[in-house]
Amino acid sequence: MSGTMRERVDRICVENNAEYEKRVAAIKADYEKDRAKGAFQMIRVLVAVAVFVITGWVVISYFEAQAYNRVTGSDVSTIEAMFVQLRVQAAPK
Repeated sequence: MSGTMRERVDRICVENNAEYEKRVAAIKADYEKDRAKGAFQMIRVLVAVAVFVITGWVVISYFEAQAYNRVTGSDVSTIEAMFVQLRVQAAPK
């Protein structure tokens, strides 16, 4: 190879290396964005499950309190039904 040919080959190699480095940096940036999206999505799912479970607990406690109030004639709130085990014992006949 002549001196000018060698210089052209070196310049092409440097240009290709710079393009390669740019592509690698773009791929790394995309990977980090996707990784952050995945973590955020997991947090959203966990929050949704927690809200669903708590809502279910409140609804079940509401109906439990209503049934207890209907049977005993007392005034029990949903909050009390959530944290206190309500029991109706059969009266002797």
